[in-house]
Amino acid sequence: MKNTQLKIGFNLIGKFYNPIKRLVLGNTPEQVIAYAVSKIKPSGNVLVIGGGGDNTSLELLKLENVKSVTLIDISSVLLDVASQRLRLHARYADAQLEKVSFLDFQTSSKFDCIISPFYLDLFADQEILDNIKRFNELLNVNGKILVIDFSNNQDSSKKGRIIIAFLYAVFFIITRSFRFRIPLYKPLFLSVGFELSYKEFIKGTYQILSFRRKSELEL
Repeated sequence: MKNTQLKIGFNLIGKFYNPIKRLVLGNTPEQVIAYAVSKIKPSGNVLVIGGGGDNTSLELLKLENVKSVTLIDISSVLLDVASQRLRLHARYADAQLEKVSFLDFQTSSKFDCIISPFYLDLFADQEILDNIKRFNELLNVNGKILVIDFSNNQDSSKKGRIIIAFLYAVFFIITRSFRFRIPLYKPLFLSVGFELSYKEFIKGTYQILSFRRKSELEL
């Protein structure tokens, strides 16, 4: 039911999603994504989840060490936005766009990096755990996960907390998530066998988190 709600909701607001985002947040989320990609420097085959409405895939195609980008989004409208944004890029052929919910995404491929830009915060903690377990299945042995999101309450500024509460209220009709703060990602990833390898907070409102399997860090 949650996937159906998200699909219908984001298709309905798809054409207005970026204008609304710019009105409330300006261009900061896209600046944060660009910075995160340049900082973490993904390489190889990269999977982007729920990034149809943002610039993650475009930033990845700028990196020579990125071989391919697979972008999945539940919204056909937001995938059209992504296609329009990418189609003039010289490496457009290296990008594959698929309309599917992440947990329904079927592939035999493994990925060197999985990126979640402002995606996991749509879900309850148990649903986030289900997503992380699927990350684990799709990740190469030495792969990494990059989470780009708002900061959670304990690390966010007062302004950041107000923005987050406002956004949850606005998008409740789509997400049906009874949350008023960003999930605590570190313990959730830890419970599935990952460990935080990098974190950075930006402007008191955003966070960049990179995870690897614990065994890789303990070698």
